[in-house]
Parts: sequence; structure tokens; C-alpha cells
Amino acid sequence: MKKLWLWAVSALLLGGCAAWQDNPDVFVGGNLAKEFYLSRKVNSANYNRIPADAKKFAVGNDFVELDKIDGIKRKKKTKSLVYNKFTLKNDRKLFLLIGADWQFKAFLNGKMIFDSSKYGGKPLFYTYQVEASGKAGENLLTIEVVRGKATSLFFCGEGVKKTYDFSKPLEVKADISAVSGIIKPMNAVNNGPKAAASSQTKSNMTAWQKAKIPYSRNHDASISGYGSAHIVDVHQIFPDFSKDPYDPKSYDFTLTDIYHKNILKGGTKIFYRLGSRIEHSIVKYGTKKPADFKKWAIICEHIIRHYTEGWANGYKWDIRYWEIWNEPDLSSGKANKKTWGGTDEEFFEMYRLTAFHLKKNFPQLKIGGPALCGNLEWARSFLKAMTAGERVPIDFFSWHIYTAHPSAVVAKARQVRRLLDEFGYKNTESILNEWNYVRNWTSAFVYSIETIIGIKGAAFSAAVMNLSQNAPVDMLMYYDARPGTGFNGLFDFYTMRPLKTYHVFCVWSELAALGKQFKLDYPENPEISAVGATDGKGNAGILFSRYTEEDKLPGPVKIVVKPAGVSLKGAKLYLLDKDNNLAEKKLSFNFDGSVSFKMEANTVVYLKKSAK
Repeated sequence: MKKLWLWAVSALLLGGCAAWQDNPDVFVGGNLAKEFYLSRKVNSANYNRIPADAKKFAVGNDFVELDKIDGIKRKKKTKSLVYNKFTLKNDRKLFLLIGADWQFKAFLNGKMIFDSSKYGGKPLFYTYQVEASGKAGENLLTIEVVRGKATSLFFCGEGVKKTYDFSKPLEVKADISAVSGIIKPMNAVNNGPKAAASSQTKSNMTAWQKAKIPYSRNHDASISGYGSAHIVDVHQIFPDFSKDPYDPKSYDFTLTDIYHKNILKGGTKIFYRLGSRIEHSIVKYGTKKPADFKKWAIICEHIIRHYTEGWANGYKWDIRYWEIWNEPDLSSGKANKKTWGGTDEEFFEMYRLTAFHLKKNFPQLKIGGPALCGNLEWARSFLKAMTAGERVPIDFFSWHIYTAHPSAVVAKARQVRRLLDEFGYKNTESILNEWNYVRNWTSAFVYSIETIIGIKGAAFSAAVMNLSQNAPVDMLMYYDARPGTGFNGLFDFYTMRPLKTYHVFCVWSELAALGKQFKLDYPENPEISAVGATDGKGNAGILFSRYTEEDKLPGPVKIVVKPAGVSLKGAKLYLLDKDNNLAEKKLSFNFDGSVSFKMEANTVVYLKKSAK
């Protein structure tokens, strides 16, 4: 499969890695100087000069943390200036890749060339394409960086501008005999099906079962949608912390049992989040720091025993994944702590003790966490604490991202994997167990929710699944399948009828049933992604997504699929767009054995070939 980074940071695009070209009309790399400079003195004069006391640093193949350059941690929205002084032989065009947490403005020779705030703010690990014209002689690039709430990460590189002419057909070479691995569980979710509690409530059980969703993470189940708040969370199951954790009477499993039975009835396995849902209210209940970490670990132990060993009139269910807490980094350093009431160090202590205790009692189960909100600097501190002294076992590392750019998911997956490998957790699974479309959390939040429940959200989801199949991430868990949340792009809250993204999950289940991924090769482009699967017995499928974040949609693109050694005779095309829910459409069969069809922007196509 051709890997599509969609302009994300890539070693092939970084300054100094591209071949030098003397044609000034061609975008080239190698123009910027290797040395960058950082100054905290933000005033009008310093936008056109590098202060004498500016700190020198280098930008490699990854984001750098500006606060580490001078050892001073700045507050959110603090501004800094980054410089690069370079010399050109003649006038030429530049193609820059710039990213920052949180926003930035770029100036070349005193003239503003880019302002990221006009785009609503993009996610961390997203690099903007910035085009500019350099002059012969000395040039000064000045970048005003606005610090994010958690980090002051920065990147600046340069490379060759890659373009694709969408007026020409896009040729896809499909080699069904070239199997490259298995189809990964990219179609897992948060929360489970809704059962009808009375004649006045609707159920989505039948549609859920058809989707064949592999895993359901039970996080946020206690917020709404399943009949009661008294489910799943540790403090709901064990409501009185003063009670005896070894006494079955101290626990209330009733409603959680019902909820889990419905998940299993839906044909889905449970991924259990130990801890609490996020709490936005002023008064906190489940996110408070446990009064006794050892006792909390023992309570978790008995919750596991109830569901896997039959303890306290329980069950012997196959629940392999057990996650410790949720998004502890979200509350780091804040007064209003929504997810973890203690300090970072206290969380590290609690996690260490709980992980050792659970792994000792259940060596056959997968114990992991911490459901990282997104702060990789916090994650580095966490992993450093887990490897100080006796190494803490981490069977899986879970993390979250909300973005409008599938490439940002890939970029962050790469960073998470590198971080785990760096600390020796090379066999630890990387699980993205919260993700969805968000343009931003403020001015475009309503637009984001409208997108999630529509066809653009479906095309986005298909793109994330396609790209993640070939990224260093082991499982995706979409947020959210819970009734009543705006992030549920699978089912309508009132009718429980499937929405557009539901059909993407159904198609991915078909790919997973086929089992083996085969090779697809096509030109790198910023919109189209695809994954092909086969069972090796003549049955095959290809999921295409054409996704664009731009509000002004481009015209249709002709796709030509050329098979290698296998005929596509009898193949069928199913279209998912604003008017069709995987409706069968005409597929053109060509004399050379290829097939062709047109794709509009923000649509999904499933090409299916049966052995019969």
C-alpha cells in the first residue's frame, strides 16, 4: 500500500534532504540554514532582527520543545520568536512546512506570509504548507509562536512541493497476490448498543450486530444513554470507599452487568476502562485522587474477578483489555481538575502500584493505559517514571486525538511509537481509543458536530481507518457510539437509525472478515486513500475514501483500478455519499482488464469482488 502522509512531517520533505535545483520556478529544499534561533523578547524591532542573546538550536526530523531550549516553562498563549537567516544565490520560490503548539505567524523579510489563526487552529503535529518568495542574498524568516496549554512544540522544515492534477485519472495498481499483513481492528468504538428498555425507547441492536464491531471501550457510559449513571466507573460500582474491598456486598454490579450483557449480545468484546468518566461539574466524585492507592487497586482486582472469574455471582467473560484511568494529563497543572484530582507524581505512583498489582494477579490479561489526552511531554514524564527502578509492565499504551486532518493521526501515531520504543516498550501495543473529527473546539465546534453526523464525517472516518491501517498503531476506537452525544456519527439519537459513518464501519468489518491486506500502489495525493483486503480464495474488497477539509469542494476525480494477474470481472461498486448508503452503482469495465469510476469530494466507495 502506498503510504500517504498528506503533507505531514516526513524525512523526505525536510530541509537538506531534497536535491538542490537551480531553476527558481521549482520548489526546492535545502534553502534554510541549519541553525535556528529562539528569543523570548517579543517586540516590534525584533521581528526584523535576531537579538544578540537569542538561543541557537536545530530542528531535525521531529517537533522540538522550545521551553527546553532555554529551560524556562512558559504559560499558555505566551509568545516567542524563532528565526532562520539564510542566503540564496538568486530569487526563488520557497515551500515551507511549519507547525506549532498552538498557533504561529510567519514573516519573511518583514512581510507576513502566513497566519495559522485564520484557519481556526489546527491540531498538534499538523504542519501547514507555507509558500513564499525568497530574494537573492540574505533573507530572514521570523516565526511568532504562540504557546499551547501543554507544550511549546515547534517544527519548521522545507521540501519539494508535491502536486496532483485531479483533472487526470488516478491510476491504482492492485496486486491481490501481494499480501502485506492482516487487516487491523480499525473499527472498534467507545460504548455499546442501546437496548430497548420499554415500548417508548428505541434499540439499535440489529444494526449493531450487522456492523460486527470488534471492541467496545466502556468509557463515559455513565454519562447518559444506557439508563443510569451508576455503571462502569469504579466509584459507582464501589460507592462507599470505607467498605471492605474483599466483601461482595460492598459492590453494586447490577446495572453494569446489564450494560455489558448488551455489548456481548451485540457480538462485541469489552474493553474495560477502570477509573471514572470526565467530570465537567464543579463538584467531583470519581476523578478525585483515591484516598488509598493500594485499596483502589484491590477494588479494581475484584471488579476484574467479577467479570472474568465469576466472583460475587459474576461471569467468566473474555475481557482481555483493562485500562487504568482516563486522560490524567488533561488536568495536569490545573485548578479545576476534570480527570485526575491529584498531581502528576501521585498519578504515576497510583498507576505503578495498580499495574503491578493487577499484572501479578492476572498475568494473562492486558493491563495498560493511561488514555493520554494528547500531551506527549507528559507522556515522556510518565514513561520515565514507569522505568525508574523496577520497570512497570505496560501491555498497551492508549492515547487520544481529535482533528480535522487524517494525516495528523498518522503523525501522532508515529510519535507515540517512537516514544514507546525509546523507553524500551517496543512490544507495547499502541491503541488510539478516542478519535473523531474536530475542526476546533470553539468557533467551529457546531460545524464539527454537524460534520461528524454527515457524509464528510464518514469520508473522514474512512480516511483515518485507511491511513491508520499502514501506520504504527494497533487499534482504533471511535468516540463515540453512545446515544445522545454529538460525537456519535453512527446512530441518530432519537430514532437509532444508522448515520453515514455507520456504513464505513460495516465495510471495514467486511475487510476484516476477508482478513489479509493486499498491495495497492497509486500516486501520493492529499485526498484519496484506499485499503484492499482478500481472503486468498478469490474474494476481495477495496475501501476508497476521498476526503477534503476544504469548504470549497473540488470537482470529480476518475479512478482507474488496474489488477495484477487477477480479473475484476463481476466486481461491484457501492457508493456512500449524501444521497446513497452503499447503493450499487455502475462500474465501467475496460478492455485492458481495469475498471473505472468517478469520485466526488467527501464520498466513500467500496469495490467488491466475489469468487462466485
